[in-house]
Amino acid sequence: MPIIGLTGGIASGKTLVGNILEGLGAVCVDADVISHEVMQLGTPCYNALRAQFDDPFTDENGQLDRRYMRNMFFGGGYSVEKLNAIVHPFVIYRIHELTVAALADDRQKPVVWSVPLLVESGLYIYCDEVLAVEASVEKRIERIMRRDSSTREQAVAMIGAQVSDKRRRETATRIISNDGSIHDTQLAVERIWSELLEKYSKKH
Repeated sequence: MPIIGLTGGIASGKTLVGNILEGLGAVCVDADVISHEVMQLGTPCYNALRAQFDDPFTDENGQLDRRYMRNMFFGGGYSVEKLNAIVHPFVIYRIHELTVAALADDRQKPVVWSVPLLVESGLYIYCDEVLAVEASVEKRIERIMRRDSSTREQAVAMIGAQVSDKRRRETATRIISNDGSIHDTQLAVERIWSELLEKYSKKH
């Protein structure tokens, strides 16, 4: 069965689509979840970040302060490029580990790589299919502000730090619009899922 790359700009609805695919039977390897895992206090990734930026990134209780990190990397003067250069290798290694484990457990289940920076990282070249989730920029800005308590400027900066929808379309085999209702997105994903199962079942 295929490896399906799932990508989309921040707040486009990639997580929603990933959850739907998982409910349909896919094994979902989520880079957002992995990035939280590898950046925990005391991990090699965390230690590398602290050494690079000379900042503990913790709150008054000694816990990793992700809101503070967002503020520093999207408006506070810290380099997003340096952040990604440190974090991405740890995330990619873990994606590989989880994929190998999933395929060893059941090779008949499609594996979905849910990766926001699938294009930027070059991981899309290893995927049999690439699904790109899209939503209007204004809707994404509203979602970021509501979800993260970010300012409009921070939301715009987060969107601007990623490649454009146009670039994602160039690598995608299928586009999923998430500008409508959750029900609309559910139906679109179910249709694509059925098409992919039919396509790849014929190859085995």
